[in-house]
Amino acid sequence: MYDGAKAYKDAFQNPHLVVNNEVREEIERRIADAGNDVAKALKALKKSPFTVVINGEQHTLDTIPCYREEIVLRYKVDGLKATDVKYIVDKAVREAVAERYDECGGNQKLFQNSVNADPICLKGSPMPIKSVRCMTGLNAGSLAGVRKDGSGKIIGLAKTGDNHHVAFYRDENGKECSMITSRWAPYGASSMASRPWLPILRQPGCALSI
Repeated sequence: MYDGAKAYKDAFQNPHLVVNNEVREEIERRIADAGNDVAKALKALKKSPFTVVINGEQHTLDTIPCYREEIVLRYKVDGLKATDVKYIVDKAVREAVAERYDECGGNQKLFQNSVNADPICLKGSPMPIKSVRCMTGLNAGSLAGVRKDGSGKIIGLAKTGDNHHVAFYRDENGKECSMITSRWAPYGASSMASRPWLPILRQPGCALSI
Protein backbone atom coordinates (compact mmCIF):
# COMPACT_ATOMS: atom_id res chain seq x y z
CA MET A 1 0.00 0.00 0.00
CA TYR A 2 1.45 3.39 -1.03
CA ASP A 3 2.36 5.46 2.03
CA GLY A 4 3.66 8.67 0.47
CA ALA A 5 7.09 10.32 0.38
CA LYS A 6 9.34 9.42 3.31
CA ALA A 7 12.51 10.84 4.82
CA TYR A 8 15.86 9.22 4.05
CA LYS A 9 15.94 7.49 7.44
CA ASP A 10 12.67 5.63 6.83
CA ALA A 11 13.70 4.58 3.32
CA PHE A 12 17.21 3.44 4.31
CA GLN A 13 15.86 1.42 7.23
CA ASN A 14 13.26 -0.25 5.00
CA PRO A 15 14.61 -0.34 1.42
CA HIS A 16 12.25 -3.20 0.53
CA LEU A 17 9.37 -0.71 0.86
CA VAL A 18 10.80 1.81 -1.64
CA VAL A 19 8.51 2.19 -4.67
CA ASN A 20 11.00 2.87 -7.46
CA ASN A 21 13.39 0.06 -8.44
CA GLU A 22 16.29 2.38 -9.35
CA VAL A 23 15.95 4.27 -6.08
CA ARG A 24 15.81 1.03 -4.10
CA GLU A 25 18.94 -0.29 -5.82
CA GLU A 26 20.82 2.96 -5.12
CA ILE A 27 19.87 2.80 -1.44
CA GLU A 28 20.99 -0.84 -1.22
CA ARG A 29 24.28 0.06 -2.95
CA ARG A 30 24.97 2.90 -0.52
CA ILE A 31 24.19 0.67 2.47
CA ALA A 32 26.52 -2.02 1.10
CA ASP A 33 29.28 0.57 0.53
CA ALA A 34 28.89 1.58 4.19
CA GLY A 35 29.52 -1.99 5.32
CA ASN A 36 25.79 -2.63 5.79
CA ASP A 37 25.73 0.10 8.44
CA VAL A 38 22.53 2.10 7.84
CA ALA A 39 23.53 4.89 10.22
CA LYS A 40 26.87 5.28 8.41
CA ALA A 41 25.13 5.30 5.01
CA LEU A 42 22.76 8.05 6.19
CA LYS A 43 25.64 10.12 7.56
CA ALA A 44 27.42 9.86 4.19
CA LEU A 45 24.51 11.70 2.53
CA LYS A 46 25.86 14.97 3.95
CA LYS A 47 28.91 14.68 1.70
CA SER A 48 27.31 12.73 -1.16
CA PRO A 49 23.76 13.92 -2.02
CA PHE A 50 21.27 11.24 -2.97
CA THR A 51 21.11 11.24 -6.76
CA VAL A 52 19.74 8.50 -8.98
CA VAL A 53 19.16 8.01 -12.71
CA ILE A 54 15.49 7.39 -13.53
CA ASN A 55 14.40 6.90 -17.16
CA GLY A 56 17.75 8.24 -18.37
CA GLU A 57 17.61 11.43 -16.30
CA GLN A 58 19.52 12.18 -13.12
CA HIS A 59 17.44 13.26 -10.13
CA THR A 60 18.36 14.51 -6.67
CA LEU A 61 15.71 13.35 -4.22
CA ASP A 62 14.88 15.04 -0.92
CA THR A 63 12.23 12.46 -0.03
CA ILE A 64 11.59 8.92 -1.23
CA PRO A 65 8.19 7.43 -2.18
CA CYS A 66 7.54 4.29 -0.13
CA TYR A 67 4.96 1.61 0.43
CA ARG A 68 3.82 0.45 3.86
CA GLU A 69 3.26 -3.10 4.99
CA GLU A 70 -0.33 -4.06 5.67
CA ILE A 71 -1.72 -7.05 7.57
CA VAL A 72 -4.67 -8.44 5.60
CA LEU A 73 -7.28 -11.10 6.34
CA ARG A 74 -9.67 -12.89 4.00
CA TYR A 75 -13.40 -12.48 4.60
CA LYS A 76 -16.48 -13.96 2.95
CA VAL A 77 -18.24 -11.46 0.73
CA ASP A 78 -21.70 -12.11 2.14
CA GLY A 79 -20.44 -11.22 5.63
CA LEU A 80 -19.15 -7.76 4.70
CA LYS A 81 -20.67 -4.63 6.20
CA ALA A 82 -20.95 -1.44 4.17
CA THR A 83 -18.21 0.10 6.33
CA ASP A 84 -15.85 -2.79 5.44
CA VAL A 85 -15.86 -2.14 1.69
CA LYS A 86 -13.26 0.65 1.77
CA TYR A 87 -10.75 -1.76 3.33
CA ILE A 88 -10.86 -4.28 0.47
CA VAL A 89 -7.33 -4.52 -0.96
CA ASP A 90 -8.03 -5.21 -4.64
CA LYS A 91 -9.35 -2.07 -6.35
CA ALA A 92 -11.48 -3.81 -9.01
CA VAL A 93 -13.07 -6.06 -6.39
CA ARG A 94 -13.62 -3.12 -4.05
CA GLU A 95 -15.42 -1.17 -6.77
CA ALA A 96 -17.58 -4.18 -7.73
CA VAL A 97 -18.63 -4.79 -4.11
CA ALA A 98 -19.28 -1.07 -3.56
CA GLU A 99 -21.46 -0.96 -6.67
CA ARG A 100 -23.54 -3.90 -5.45
CA TYR A 101 -23.91 -2.33 -2.02
CA ASP A 102 -25.12 0.88 -3.68
CA GLU A 103 -27.71 -1.14 -5.60
CA CYS A 104 -28.90 -2.52 -2.26
CA GLY A 105 -29.13 0.95 -0.74
CA GLY A 106 -26.38 0.17 1.76
CA ASN A 107 -28.59 -2.42 3.47
CA GLN A 108 -26.51 -5.34 4.72
CA LYS A 109 -29.34 -7.89 4.68
CA LEU A 110 -30.34 -6.99 1.12
CA PHE A 111 -26.66 -7.14 0.09
CA GLN A 112 -26.26 -10.57 1.65
CA ASN A 113 -29.35 -11.90 -0.13
CA SER A 114 -28.21 -10.31 -3.39
CA VAL A 115 -24.72 -11.83 -3.45
CA ASN A 116 -26.08 -15.25 -2.50
CA ALA A 117 -28.70 -15.18 -5.24
CA ASP A 118 -26.54 -13.43 -7.84
CA PRO A 119 -22.81 -13.65 -6.97
CA ILE A 120 -20.57 -10.71 -7.86
CA CYS A 121 -18.24 -11.29 -10.83
CA LEU A 122 -15.60 -9.03 -12.29
CA LYS A 123 -16.17 -7.85 -15.84
CA GLY A 124 -15.01 -10.48 -18.30
CA SER A 125 -14.73 -13.21 -15.67
CA PRO A 126 -17.32 -15.95 -15.00
CA MET A 127 -15.79 -16.73 -11.60
CA PRO A 128 -17.88 -15.45 -8.65
CA ILE A 129 -16.14 -13.49 -5.91
CA LYS A 130 -16.74 -15.46 -2.73
CA SER A 131 -14.08 -13.93 -0.47
CA VAL A 132 -12.00 -10.77 -0.36
CA ARG A 133 -8.78 -9.59 1.27
CA CYS A 134 -9.22 -6.67 3.65
CA MET A 135 -6.73 -4.45 5.45
CA THR A 136 -6.96 -4.91 9.21
CA GLY A 137 -5.02 -1.95 10.55
CA LEU A 138 -3.03 -4.34 12.77
CA ASN A 139 0.58 -3.45 13.55
CA ALA A 140 3.05 -6.14 12.46
CA GLY A 141 4.89 -5.62 15.74
CA SER A 142 1.85 -6.85 17.67
CA LEU A 143 1.83 -10.21 15.86
CA ALA A 144 3.92 -13.36 16.14
CA GLY A 145 4.27 -16.28 13.75
CA VAL A 146 2.68 -19.50 15.01
CA ARG A 147 2.61 -21.65 11.86
CA LYS A 148 4.92 -22.17 8.87
CA ASP A 149 4.61 -23.94 5.53
CA GLY A 150 7.03 -26.55 4.20
CA SER A 151 9.56 -23.90 3.09
CA GLY A 152 9.60 -22.21 6.49
CA LYS A 153 7.49 -19.22 5.43
CA ILE A 154 5.16 -17.96 8.15
CA ILE A 155 1.54 -18.57 7.15
CA GLY A 156 -0.18 -18.22 10.53
CA LEU A 157 -0.10 -15.25 12.91
CA ALA A 158 -1.41 -14.56 16.41
CA LYS A 159 -1.89 -11.32 18.31
CA THR A 160 0.54 -11.18 21.21
CA GLY A 161 -1.13 -8.57 23.37
CA ASP A 162 -4.73 -9.60 23.92
CA ASN A 163 -6.33 -11.46 26.85
CA HIS A 164 -4.29 -10.01 29.72
CA HIS A 165 -3.68 -11.82 33.00
CA VAL A 166 -2.83 -10.67 36.50
CA ALA A 167 -0.59 -12.88 38.64
CA PHE A 168 -0.61 -12.72 42.46
CA TYR A 169 2.27 -14.27 44.41
CA ARG A 170 4.48 -13.96 47.47
CA ASP A 171 8.17 -13.17 47.13
CA GLU A 172 10.99 -14.75 49.18
CA ASN A 173 10.22 -12.36 52.06
CA GLY A 174 6.54 -13.29 52.13
CA LYS A 175 5.46 -9.97 50.60
CA GLU A 176 2.32 -10.12 48.46
CA CYS A 177 3.02 -8.99 44.89
CA SER A 178 1.13 -8.73 41.60
CA MET A 179 2.07 -8.53 37.94
CA ILE A 180 -0.01 -7.87 34.82
CA THR A 181 1.01 -9.53 31.57
CA SER A 182 -0.50 -10.55 28.25
CA ARG A 183 -1.39 -14.17 27.72
CA TRP A 184 1.48 -14.42 25.23
CA ALA A 185 4.22 -13.47 27.69
CA PRO A 186 3.89 -16.44 30.07
CA TYR A 187 2.75 -19.01 27.55
CA GLY A 188 4.16 -18.28 24.09
CA ALA A 189 2.90 -19.77 20.85
CA SER A 190 3.49 -23.47 21.54
CA SER A 191 2.30 -23.38 25.15
CA MET A 192 -0.86 -21.46 24.29
CA ALA A 193 -1.82 -24.10 21.79
CA SER A 194 -0.93 -27.20 23.79
CA ARG A 195 -1.12 -26.27 27.50
CA PRO A 196 -3.58 -23.39 28.03
CA TRP A 197 -4.77 -24.81 31.35
CA LEU A 198 -1.41 -24.60 33.19
CA PRO A 199 -1.16 -22.03 36.02
CA ILE A 200 1.17 -19.06 35.79
CA LEU A 201 3.88 -19.06 38.43
CA ARG A 202 6.57 -16.60 39.35
CA GLN A 203 9.75 -17.73 41.04
CA PRO A 204 11.42 -15.19 43.37
CA GLY A 205 13.79 -13.01 41.36
CA CYS A 206 12.90 -14.76 38.12
CA ALA A 207 10.77 -14.07 35.08
CA LEU A 208 7.33 -15.58 34.68
CA SER A 209 7.41 -19.31 34.00
CA ILE A 210 5.00 -22.20 33.67
